[in-house]
Amino acid sequence: MKKVISLFLAIVMVLSVSAGFTFTAQAKVDLVANPTGSCGTNATYTFDSETGLLTISGTGRISSNAFYRAEGIKKVVIKKGITKIGNSAFMWCSAEDFVLPDGIVDIELYGLNAASYLLNEDLYEDGVLYNNGYMIGVNNDWYDHGDVPEEYKNFKIKKGTVLIAAGACQTVDFETVEIPSTVKYIGQLAFGTCETLKFTIPTSVTNIYDDAFEDTGAVSDVYYKGSRSDVKKIKAKNAYSKKTYSLTEKSFKNLFGAEYYNTKFTVHYAKVSAPVVTSLKKIKKGFTIRWKKRTGAKGYQVQYATNRAMTSSKKLVTVKGNKTFKKTVKNLKGKKAYYVRMRSYKLSGGKKVYSSWSDVKKITTK
Repeated sequence: MKKVISLFLAIVMVLSVSAGFTFTAQAKVDLVANPTGSCGTNATYTFDSETGLLTISGTGRISSNAFYRAEGIKKVVIKKGITKIGNSAFMWCSAEDFVLPDGIVDIELYGLNAASYLLNEDLYEDGVLYNNGYMIGVNNDWYDHGDVPEEYKNFKIKKGTVLIAAGACQTVDFETVEIPSTVKYIGQLAFGTCETLKFTIPTSVTNIYDDAFEDTGAVSDVYYKGSRSDVKKIKAKNAYSKKTYSLTEKSFKNLFGAEYYNTKFTVHYAKVSAPVVTSLKKIKKGFTIRWKKRTGAKGYQVQYATNRAMTSSKKLVTVKGNKTFKKTVKNLKGKKAYYVRMRSYKLSGGKKVYSSWSDVKKITTK
């Protein structure tokens, strides 16, 4: 199994241009001459030249090029508190193994590109290099639009994975990619220039680089496990300005090239958003509720009860279809306080899939 030739040559050159990252000559780090020191604003290291053990402690980010081409390293142990591994932090160093802590939120481009580490076939699981819940990369033969074995073309990332490192699947052409509901972070160019047709994105994703799917112009379908409003909970980071912003329905679709390529594909939302109640008015022994239409809804449910916890004398009224946005509830007790909330639903496989409930509102009947 070949692993790293294109990763070090083709991908380094491609990513350095497409990611706005300039790859320049960097002096080799000499750990024998400097066995202790700083490797980040709040990160320090100690190196044992006899055992080849490099230990990194502190908090925050390991600096870019911190151990570039460093020799003598056999094993790297990164202590808990370190949350980011910078660009080329371990590029072309001699490390054969990495012990990564919980809590890492970003492994930047070429962050763990140590040849001996990436060449170790024993570390790969079904063609994928994982480390403590972080997806580092894949079989080198798959890169640069290579031949992905038939059994991996419908690619399912391992459950329990929390982070997909920068460039992990860049230039790899899967037919479908399913990201599990444990993934929170998707790195820069993680799927850049992939000729992948379909992606499944879970609601667990909270942070993503806005070029994670750059140049994926072949996309036909994106399946999002949440609703349109859930998308707004995702924070996107611009690879150039480093600014972070909340996604919208439009910018979510643009992640996959909708605007740049004028690509026409469909985003399938597994859930419909909760309805927004526009008015709640009392009538004699009842109330009238109005709400805004929710795209994709097949109906709505109005629930009312005599306590805010929605447990006492609870009733449910269903409004079928997506053309009626008003419901009058009658035959209640006069001059009685009721608590009201709503939810939308859609149909999936013949079964109702519900949104979350709207905020509870109080009304007192006439």
